[in-house]
Amino acid sequence: MTGPTNEARRQSAITELDLLGESSNPAFDELVELAASVCRTPMSAFSVLAAGEHRFRAKVGLAATTPSELAFCNFTVEHAGIFEVPDAKADPAFRDNPMVTGEPNIRFYAGVPVGRTGDVPVGTLCVLDTKPRSLDEHERKALLVLGRSLSGAVELQAKLKTESQARRAAENSLERADRLATVGSVAAGLAHELGTPLAIIAGRAKMMAAGSIESSLIMPSAKVIADQADRMAIILRQLMDFARRREPRKARFDLRLVVSQTALLLEPIARKAGVQIVVKNASSPVAALYDSSQMSQVLTNLTVNAIQATPRSGCVELGARVDNGVPSVRIKDTGSGISPENLERLFEPFFTTKQTGEGTGLGLSVALAIVEDHEGTIDVDSTPQNGSCFVVRLPG
Repeated sequence: MTGPTNEARRQSAITELDLLGESSNPAFDELVELAASVCRTPMSAFSVLAAGEHRFRAKVGLAATTPSELAFCNFTVEHAGIFEVPDAKADPAFRDNPMVTGEPNIRFYAGVPVGRTGDVPVGTLCVLDTKPRSLDEHERKALLVLGRSLSGAVELQAKLKTESQARRAAENSLERADRLATVGSVAAGLAHELGTPLAIIAGRAKMMAAGSIESSLIMPSAKVIADQADRMAIILRQLMDFARRREPRKARFDLRLVVSQTALLLEPIARKAGVQIVVKNASSPVAALYDSSQMSQVLTNLTVNAIQATPRSGCVELGARVDNGVPSVRIKDTGSGISPENLERLFEPFFTTKQTGEGTGLGLSVALAIVEDHEGTIDVDSTPQNGSCFVVRLPG
């Protein structure tokens, strides 16, 4: 048996349509089951003519794959309509086929090509029986309609995948933009924090270099310099970890750790704004499945917003705990709250109530996208003049 023509183009189309994956498609399954029911056959399949094998993406009564050189479907893709074999044992092209002489003992076959409109077929929708027979007019029409429906389902699957990839690329771009904007804000707040240890280091170093320090104070001064350098290194490392973009690496961590790190990173910003940050973590570990860098971005965005919404002498509380068996983080402020009309639009991209230049309007939408990618949720409880409470819930 010779293979079908246009083979190079067929394999390229199969790859473009993502038909070699292992994941099932309910639409494929339903159409194949319907074909067997309408045509009253014990076997049916949506077969893809992959290189070297005849792979079933959906099937009834058949094994997973068949060598391509044995496939009846090689003939089907060369026809514009239905290709039918009423009795395979009586047909010279098929009577010696191992699928006819042995399992699954095919005697009857009917199939229609499946593929993108105007392109080479990538496979077939076929029905098979262990007894010789022919399709009646009703069955022939039904098989043609189901074949066109399956071609549409194939195109839709590829379109959805392309749109999903484009959406994810757009989300990554927005996340990156928001991350950079937040880094700028955090860096500005940390400038004073870094200035203090730098001044201490410079002062002690100059005294030691000028020989104006007593010998007994040299070692203590060296220790002060080392301690302040370590302090700066920790601050800079936290900022770099936050700014660095990488693929999600989810693992089971204690949420209390990322809460404490976020509070430490943002404490200079809060101090400058006259706002107190209070950490109220649970006394026992709060284990959750998340990417620590991405969750740091979420909590940083929410906490910066809380600080900006809180008047001087106000307070922002952060805490990880388990609520009804679900790991969660609460960020609560004593700010002015959120009006009902703004609450409805809170997570829309580029929506912001801040003055021009004070925010991108991306922070909350990016935070929500990250949390949803973690199969979690963000809930908001807020009323005007009574502050706001954001609750991030994650899988345990």
